[in-house]
Amino acid sequence: MENQFSERSLQSFKTLVGAQFEYLAGPTLDPDLVSDLVLIQTNSGTIAIQGDILQLDVEGFDDTYSQLVATSDAQQALTKAKRIGNLYFFKAGETISKVLILRDEIRCFENHEFSWKYVSDSGLILQLDSGFIAITKLGYHDELLSVSYLEKLDSDEIPTPTAAFEDNLDTNIVVERKFITLEEALGEVSE
Repeated sequence: MENQFSERSLQSFKTLVGAQFEYLAGPTLDPDLVSDLVLIQTNSGTIAIQGDILQLDVEGFDDTYSQLVATSDAQQALTKAKRIGNLYFFKAGETISKVLILRDEIRCFENHEFSWKYVSDSGLILQLDSGFIAITKLGYHDELLSVSYLEKLDSDEIPTPTAAFEDNLDTNIVVERKFITLEEALGEVSE
């Protein structure tokens, strides 16, 4: 089962590359930088990253699963965020040189035999002049997102989303995280 950014979302991220970062915002983006909606404001416009919920059956685990959706239709949310002061300017003025996708591959082994795999795009990473901004899922089963500022790109520095998948005596869950370039991700969806 794959739960990845849509081609439309990936195409909207292309406008971020080369743009000057101005701030992050969100009507409910609190000082801990947690919300279900994060707005990225650049000199070329606004991109919204929203956590959404899908009902999926992943190899017998019928549950709600989080999905990341991007849109450029964010004017109403931006107006509200400005009105209540939920704007965060750290790293303002820096250029976004690269956009990466954080992809988690969760594999389940039962009695040491491969059983199933779930692939989830778990975050969007912006590479700036002096570091990175990561907008990632807090959990694989809810819509909340978290923002992290990183000096270097290291998946161990980004919290792994919480999950209902657990190890037990017969089951072993393995999570592998990797960074996918925007070009690679777009190539995958156009195949």
